[in-house]
Amino acid sequence: MAASWFRKVYDDWWCWAAIVALLTLLVWLVLPAWLIISIVIFNHTPHLPQFSLVSASTTVRNISESNKHVTMDLNVSFMVHNINKAALLYQDIETLAFQYGDEAPLGLSMNAIDFEQTGRRRSTKWFRLQNTTAAIDAWLDNYGDNNNPMYVNGNGKSGKSVAMHFELRGDVVYKDKINWSKHKIPIKVVCDEMDTLFSSNATRQAVSFRSLIVCHVYGLWGEVRENLEATIEAVYISLFFSICFYFYAICS
Repeated sequence: MAASWFRKVYDDWWCWAAIVALLTLLVWLVLPAWLIISIVIFNHTPHLPQFSLVSASTTVRNISESNKHVTMDLNVSFMVHNINKAALLYQDIETLAFQYGDEAPLGLSMNAIDFEQTGRRRSTKWFRLQNTTAAIDAWLDNYGDNNNPMYVNGNGKSGKSVAMHFELRGDVVYKDKINWSKHKIPIKVVCDEMDTLFSSNATRQAVSFRSLIVCHVYGLWGEVRENLEATIEAVYISLFFSICFYFYAICS
């Protein structure tokens, strides 16, 4: 009886010792190192630039009443915001227009542009899409009144509406001394759908928006930051429960 009791205590002691040793390694070495590495990588991963659609203007070339299509030149402007400390270099940035979820674009900007933007800076960039043919959605009445969500600089009291959305594509380089500066990543910018308005008695129509049209930016940096945020949160939770169980094992 006594021998079996001492044997059980001996076995339990080694079991608890192994658990405490494992938790000591996990709590004071593995998880803190993982957390520090994740935070360092997160802080050295650039933010994706932010884009917003500011305005659009149309120059109508032809209106086909029979098949309800319009051919026009488009001038669109975007607000670009670099929220990083260091400069961003934008390369081969082009704008595409889409309608009704089509995979093929209605129009493409004439020339891809390159530009550099210093840190913490906003700037406006213009793109021109020529000979863009789109389906006419509807006739609108009094689209120039103040109750409309868009201000229209025109004389027409009625007009046509074309719903479309714009995308920007190109590459971005982060000009800093960290490793990311050695990489050029592709980005894709998708803006929410908007109505481009034009009148039947004015070939040129300018539209500016009361509030900026939201654009969503996709790229490698955004994916890395999202994954690291999830990793850091998971490590924090694991570290908390590991510390709690560690002290419970010691005190027991």
